[in-house]
Amino acid sequence: MTVGPTVLGLRPRAAAESAPARVRSVRGAASTLGALAVLVGFAGAWVPSAWGDEAATMSGALRDLPALLRLTTQVDAVHGVYYAVAHGWLALTGESVVALRLLSALAVGAAVAGTVVLADRLASRRVAVVAGLVLLALPRMTWAATEGRSAALATALAVWTTVALVSAVGAPRSRWRWVVYGALVAAGTCTWMLLALLPAAHLVGLLWWRRSWRALVAPAVAVVAGWCVAAPFLLVAVGQRGQVGWIPAPGLRTLRQVGLDQWFGTTPWSSLPLALVCWSLVAVAVVTHLRRGVGAGGVVPLAAAWLVLPPLAAIAWSVVASPLYVPKYLAFTAPALALLVAVGVDALARDRARLVGVTAVVVLLAAPAWYEERTPTAKDRSDWADVADGVRAGAATGDAVVFSDLHDADGRVRVPARAIAVAYPGAFVGLRDVTRDPVAAAEGRLWDLSVPVADAGRELAAVDRVWWVVDHRSGVQGAQREDLERLGFHVVSVDEQTSADVVLLEREG
Repeated sequence: MTVGPTVLGLRPRAAAESAPARVRSVRGAASTLGALAVLVGFAGAWVPSAWGDEAATMSGALRDLPALLRLTTQVDAVHGVYYAVAHGWLALTGESVVALRLLSALAVGAAVAGTVVLADRLASRRVAVVAGLVLLALPRMTWAATEGRSAALATALAVWTTVALVSAVGAPRSRWRWVVYGALVAAGTCTWMLLALLPAAHLVGLLWWRRSWRALVAPAVAVVAGWCVAAPFLLVAVGQRGQVGWIPAPGLRTLRQVGLDQWFGTTPWSSLPLALVCWSLVAVAVVTHLRRGVGAGGVVPLAAAWLVLPPLAAIAWSVVASPLYVPKYLAFTAPALALLVAVGVDALARDRARLVGVTAVVVLLAAPAWYEERTPTAKDRSDWADVADGVRAGAATGDAVVFSDLHDADGRVRVPARAIAVAYPGAFVGLRDVTRDPVAAAEGRLWDLSVPVADAGRELAAVDRVWWVVDHRSGVQGAQREDLERLGFHVVSVDEQTSADVVLLEREG
């Protein structure tokens, strides 16, 4: 017996002769909402200062490919594919954090477009449009659009991998569709390690949707094949787990992270109202699906498994093995939330006016978080742009610069202050980094090392001014100052910033 889309739970299509028109229509809706997502995501993305994670991206992406390969095999395999993509992107656009954020905004646009296609396939055009609008407004996505990191790209891959799954389910005899799905599973896993959890969620969602173990045979084969292809990457990445040794173990705060921070932002006054509305709509979607029973369709089963299982698996691993759960690491689950919210909106608001009204409420509730994400210190309270501007405003070609380490709120070393120069290279053009030991590219490190100021006496003897970028929490602050004073320099001015002070020293006499 030929298995058709109605039996599979996919939304029945119109007559065959209208199929081309439908394809053009959904492509138009997906393209429009995807473009709107790019605009919403990138607007104001140039305002926040860069921070450590984005400087790490710049450090990796600006290397030649052999040096990038050394970096990924030594310390940062989990970001290797993203660094390679960013490498090519920056070669086209120029080397800046803003360019990295544009790449992320484009990836968010691709995720929104794919979500529209997916919802149109599984539910209806109404649900598709609402899902696209909700996703482009969700704080986790508007944050990802301003972050020069892999979250946005991982989310886009998650969406289009799910589209490939649904396409293959709708044409089970088409082997090439399963090959495409398996290839995307492998590509997603190699781009972001936690995306290996997505196909497991797909299988659970399919089982709930289709209620048949036989329906899992083809997708399970494709998933296992994809995992096998990605296995070497996973082995290397797991071996580098020391890179995430800073992640705290799960605790009471994890409840808040899952309920609020994961998708709605970290400021309670703005995230709580949005979370309450969205979770209520998710509950409506699930209850409506359960009431409809067999034949209710696949959007809720797939989206619910996609939404719930990856965070639960990450938390479980954090409990039994080593801490892994960080809300932003699961950004790729945001489209699942948008799908469920859209189904809930559709169930409650059957007429167009109510549909528009409820959707508008969700979008407007997300607006405060959008604004907060675009303030100058939105990135981990970083004010690196001000630090760089402090140097740029007074430095002259031939001056020296000395960096200390930057620390987090708990006093732990986060990154060397030299990372500020990586993020804002234009502010340090012409300056002599006299303590730099350039070993990063050759040894596969993220950052160059620093020699003691006392060992840079010969280089400092040739300059009359030093720009000292120093974190007041740095343990080497006193030693560096003593060495600089011993070499004949005295403090002329101090420009105090949160991340680091910019101290100008001049040679005495």
